[in-house]
Amino acid sequence: MRRSIDKGAPEPGKQYHLTGPRSIAAGNTWAESEVGKEHQAQPEQAEHQEHTEQPEQRESLTDYFGPVISSYSRAQAIEDGVLADVSETEAAKLFKHPVAITSDLWDVLVKGKGAESKVWNARLWDVCYMARHGKIDGPDSWFKVIVGNRTLELRANCGPGDDGAPVMTIGFPGDF
Repeated sequence: MRRSIDKGAPEPGKQYHLTGPRSIAAGNTWAESEVGKEHQAQPEQAEHQEHTEQPEQRESLTDYFGPVISSYSRAQAIEDGVLADVSETEAAKLFKHPVAITSDLWDVLVKGKGAESKVWNARLWDVCYMARHGKIDGPDSWFKVIVGNRTLELRANCGPGDDGAPVMTIGFPGDF
């Protein structure tokens, strides 16, 4: 039968050897495992380590990078025709967030059919469905869809809109 040896208890504020021949693990008591004064950090050193100078804290990105030189909002892109807002279409209801497509993709999908045609709606549905089920790579979805007799390689990106809320943008990889 193995007898347990009372090793006492560690005292708060003292340092102890955790490994090696003088450690508690080597069968020593807590008192025998205490680190000698020559190995303990000196109080002056400990204070100096605690009060080392911290790098300057910055309040905002503007403090770090400086003022914004130029910006182009999603609303401006839609107004300029660079993006087409399709959030109100049936196909866009596959997503929780507002959806826009790039003007290059718009041109391919509409292709003289008119934005009100059933062909346009079917093509947009195919694009949105494949975007929803494409290969996810971070905030992007990469996918292929057949439109007419062409196979299109597309990218869908979910990112922050003008107000920081998530928005979906779909287009050709070169459009981003």
